[in-house]
Amino acid sequence: MFLFFPYTLMFFFFLFTSTMMIVSAPNWLTAWFSMELNLLSIIPLMTSSKALQELESTTKYFFAQSLGSILVLLSVFSSLTWASYVICLGLLMKLGIVPFHFWFPAVMSGVSWEMCMVISTWQKFPILSLLSFLASSLQLLFLLIGALSVFVGGLLGLNQTQLRTLLAYSSIAHTGWITALMAQSSPASWFYFFTYVFITISSMLFLKSKNALFFWSFTASPVLLLLLLSLSGLPPFTGFAIKLGAISLISNVSIFTCIVMVLGSLLSLYFYLSLGFNLLFRSFSRPIDQLSPSSFFSSLSYSASVLGFFCVGTLFLFL
Repeated sequence: MFLFFPYTLMFFFFLFTSTMMIVSAPNWLTAWFSMELNLLSIIPLMTSSKALQELESTTKYFFAQSLGSILVLLSVFSSLTWASYVICLGLLMKLGIVPFHFWFPAVMSGVSWEMCMVISTWQKFPILSLLSFLASSLQLLFLLIGALSVFVGGLLGLNQTQLRTLLAYSSIAHTGWITALMAQSSPASWFYFFTYVFITISSMLFLKSKNALFFWSFTASPVLLLLLLSLSGLPPFTGFAIKLGAISLISNVSIFTCIVMVLGSLLSLYFYLSLGFNLLFRSFSRPIDQLSPSSFFSSLSYSASVLGFFCVGTLFLFL
């Protein structure tokens, strides 16, 4: 559980400031310095409860980020032609996607829901902004990394039973879509990213706020099912709309990449459907007299309207 200490707001301020410094950095050296400030800001936040599991996950996160920073720094002072490739590999390491994805699920499984939200959304933003500067010159690499991330994220998520780990592999797959889309259309990739952020934060806030008894209730499960189905990309939810738009753009560059990414999305859809319907069916074992029908229908209608709004908006964007 995330705890607020007197210094917490200070580190959140530095985290926000360093992110803005990365996005607006005039050169790679300034970007590297800002990334180090960002790392030093988030480490105390990840270990706020002092739990052993959090300390272990924070250590893994620190080493993965440090290795990525080393690669970026070495490339900054190199004049060789492959320096841009090394910078890209360093950023991919910090982003946590294939083939540098192994640390990401391990970190997500050991931190609080608040830090899961930060790592899987906010911390991706500055790295993706730096990668966008390399996308046009490394288009084939971005397509390859994106396709592999979507497929591997879906494949490795099949055997997961812990929610945090499952969402970690889902994040890897969605980041793969963003990376591949960035090689073709930067504005569309950012729209995909912010839609993914909205759905992910909604899901994690819901999982964080509900206790174990309510989590399996008839009221909570359908709402969570809507969010999970949207993440999975099942039509007609938001996730399907943005993936359909991404496919239409990526297919202009590589049909084979689209096929691999669609197969990976089907794998992700399978484990999301398994989890979602498991939640829904278990909820019916709850006694009816403990339920609040008005609460159920209000929650369901609210979630459907919000998800439907974003779905329609996305379709209009890509049409």
